Amino acid sequence: MPHLLIEPSRPAGKIVLPPSKSHTLRALVFAHLTEGKIENLLDSSDTDSMRHALEGIHGSHIDVGNSGIAYRFIAAIASTQKNQLHVTGDASIRNRRPIKPLAKALQELGVKVNIDQGITVQGPWKSGCATIDGQDSQPVSALLIAAPLMGLNLLVHHPGEKPWIDVTLEWLNRVGIQVEREGYERFVIKKQPYSPFSYRIPGDLSTLAFPVAQGLLGSEMEIEGADLSDIQGDGELIDWLCRLGAKIQDGKTLSASSSQLEGGTLDINRCIDTLPILSVLGCFGKAPLTLTGATIARSKECDRIKAMRIELSKMGAKIIEHPDGLTITPSKLHGAELFSHNDHRIAMSLSIAAFNAIGPSKILDASCIDKTYKNFVSDFQRIGGKIRWETL
Repeated sequence: MPHLLIEPSRPAGKIVLPPSKSHTLRALVFAHLTEGKIENLLDSSDTDSMRHALEGIHGSHIDVGNSGIAYRFIAAIASTQKNQLHVTGDASIRNRRPIKPLAKALQELGVKVNIDQGITVQGPWKSGCATIDGQDSQPVSALLIAAPLMGLNLLVHHPGEKPWIDVTLEWLNRVGIQVEREGYERFVIKKQPYSPFSYRIPGDLSTLAFPVAQGLLGSEMEIEGADLSDIQGDGELIDWLCRLGAKIQDGKTLSASSSQLEGGTLDINRCIDTLPILSVLGCFGKAPLTLTGATIARSKECDRIKAMRIELSKMGAKIIEHPDGLTITPSKLHGAELFSHNDHRIAMSLSIAAFNAIGPSKILDASCIDKTYKNFVSDFQRIGGKIRWETL
């Protein structure tokens, strides 16, 4: 797999955010369930996986690649059908991405379920009531999206990643679905039709974290396409950074300039995907930064808590791993040979660390960046970043 070679540099200038992955994948699902006109879709491997999965949902076998969203959403929608469907993916999907909470809920709904190298489902639902562990928001969103096809009374224990449930609820509202709810613990959705929609995908506020981080580390970055009023959960990161002393201005474009962050403790459960880049920023702060509430980060594309502790330690970081997060003490980073853990957010976070380290770095198996930001390398090259793919 391709590797990245990175030398210390200060890329600075304007970057246009790629479209939101979370909106893109939901838009594709709802366009399958009703008539939808979508503009500005994200060009990514996850987008390809979702398209492929939706095309094959009436078949017997689907491979979703590395897309956890496609894995959960497709399984839930397929469970409303009579035909048996096996949904699988790469090693991360088969071995790491939790599917048991969704499987248990589907079984309560009367669906035949088997977990072996993925998940096999055969519906339709015979019951309208289920309970689910909601620490991971994707299985909850999957059931909410499928609910109007059959009707559902869903009880959610330990709801987490709540902003991403909000994204799904906003989409249900966009396509005309009536939802009764009690906080994030109970949802009642009657059987009802989806309405047609027209939507332009906004910039990805999760991806926003990477150019912003580089700006804070001394590069004067401008980011176009960052609509902080959008419901995407990771936009909250900007508020957190500003409270820690970041110099960020939101106008026609969003700008980030050199800032040394204060330390402290952040509960990042609402924005789990920010853990890798916050770990990097913590290395350059004024005082130790502790990230908590991130247990579910261990069940993403990789164990992100462990991965960031391992990789940043290679660069000389003073970092301590906790069950639900990390404590990072400011320290000088040096170049090293690093591993992406086949996780796009790990690879991009380590790239930002490498730009600001002493000496060159190499990130192994970095093509996973394509999952959310295919132009990451070329965009940073264009504004002065010394980053290139290794010629094999």
